[in-house]
Amino acid sequence: MTARIRAATPAGSCPDCLSWGASYGSRSYCRACYDFTRRYDRSQCAGCRRIIAVKKGHCRLCWLQAGIAAGGSRRLTAGDFTAAGYWQLSLAGMSRLGSTGPAQQALPEGPAPLAAAPGWIQLQLSAPGESLHFDKRHWAASAITGPALQQARGIARNLASARGWNDQIITQTSRALAVVLAGHQPGDMIAWSQLPAALRRRDLSITRTAEILQLAGLLDDDRIPSFTALAQPRLALLPAPMAAGVRDWLRTRSQGGPRSRPRDEHTVRMNLNRVHPLLLAWAGQYIHLREVTTADITAATGLLPPSLRRQTLTALRSLFGHASKTGTIFRDPPAASATASVPWSSSSRCSQQTSTRPPPPPSPPLPASRWHWPPCTPPGPGPSGSFISATPTWAAGGWSSRARPARSMT
Repeated sequence: MTARIRAATPAGSCPDCLSWGASYGSRSYCRACYDFTRRYDRSQCAGCRRIIAVKKGHCRLCWLQAGIAAGGSRRLTAGDFTAAGYWQLSLAGMSRLGSTGPAQQALPEGPAPLAAAPGWIQLQLSAPGESLHFDKRHWAASAITGPALQQARGIARNLASARGWNDQIITQTSRALAVVLAGHQPGDMIAWSQLPAALRRRDLSITRTAEILQLAGLLDDDRIPSFTALAQPRLALLPAPMAAGVRDWLRTRSQGGPRSRPRDEHTVRMNLNRVHPLLLAWAGQYIHLREVTTADITAATGLLPPSLRRQTLTALRSLFGHASKTGTIFRDPPAASATASVPWSSSSRCSQQTSTRPPPPPSPPLPASRWHWPPCTPPGPGPSGSFISATPTWAAGGWSSRARPARSMT
């Protein structure tokens, strides 16, 4: 068993199970032993005493021999690994570890009953490349008809021509529509929550089918948005009057309202994350938003970091401003708070109070200019029909005004 035949071609003898076949890896393992050695560590085999990759104390060759000794039993036991002194060789890829199939049943005593003669069966000839997994469902779905199904398939044909669907997508879409509209009655709506259970196990597209049903007016989109699923358990922790005001504010923020445009979902989510801890703290002593005072807001936001405080105050202004506009509260605490606005010195990274740098030296005064423009001299009274203007002129000592003789207007 120690001798090993090694050929120069890719086919050769595996060094572990000694089977003959195609080689893998740098040591010319068979494919099964190649995966076996990568999964299990090397040690001494309890059966053949070789230093080799072992699984529970035995190498792969000993496992194969134990499967032969088990005689088709479902589980291998320790007695199956008894060293017999010989090992069955095989071709690579034609054996597996143990026996995972059901145990062999004992043959009944007496002659076997004769099987009934089979009747005539029409064999199905499938095109190359097509799967036979859904053939029975496909032929059953092809016989389903109805006005809703015809309408949906017409929409599917238009989408297929516009988007360039291949034949496989067209066939699967038609099959999916037949599955969901098989028992459809006029006036019925197909809920989105019913589509995964009907289409996922058949490996059919849910999104494409829902889009066609939506265009046909047959889809009831009962999905719960992720933000609604996030906000509902948080609002359940608040008193009912307070939760009602916050819920109406979140609805207006996300969907918009009179004189209010809808905000991005991430903005609304951040607003809820900022105000929810404060609302939980106030819920211990208040049941309504109108009971919150300016002092409560100042105490809750006074110790927050500047950026977090600015975001929290922005969300609080939006919440109480909406409640004040809808008449839920009578006074807007953030608007009445003297500290509601964050000064730039407290929100900037480097202010005059927090900076450790010395103040810059004062700028030197600018030198006095030797050029001085004289003040404007109003014109004096002159003779009728004439005027006198003073024109500044430059002399050796500086600027001077020299009277210009009056011009005759005639």
